[in-house]
Amino acid sequence: MTGFKVYSGPVALIAGGSAIAYSGNPIEVQFGEPPAAPQNVPQETPFVLLFEFIDETGSSDERIEPHAQGDKSLVLKLYNFKNQFGSGTEHPLEIGKLRGRKVWLHFRVYHLTNSDKTLHFSIYHERIAAPTGLTIS
Repeated sequence: MTGFKVYSGPVALIAGGSAIAYSGNPIEVQFGEPPAAPQNVPQETPFVLLFEFIDETGSSDERIEPHAQGDKSLVLKLYNFKNQFGSGTEHPLEIGKLRGRKVWLHFRVYHLTNSDKTLHFSIYHERIAAPTGLTIS
């Protein structure tokens, strides 16, 4: 779908989706890739989020441990996200900047017994104001 845009208040959705982990593996999300550049122009590296799911035996305390790896990679270790009704962020988490604009992450993880985790996520950045002089009639 060309030209598809989603906004929520002061932010624009720049990436979002759902994924089911494959055989207990982490889920990697890449975003912020620019359009294809000419061959002589270096490509910008995409921002990478890695969601690692860790279930501790005998513990049900949920926690998130973020680990930055350079300036374009963030590993989120999600401990004990075992709720079939979903667990995740209560409010968007500010995770950095992309092209000078703040970036936030909001997510939920669902887990059915003896199954892989399901991740739903939204990544937002600050909305750019509409150009002046624009009128809608």
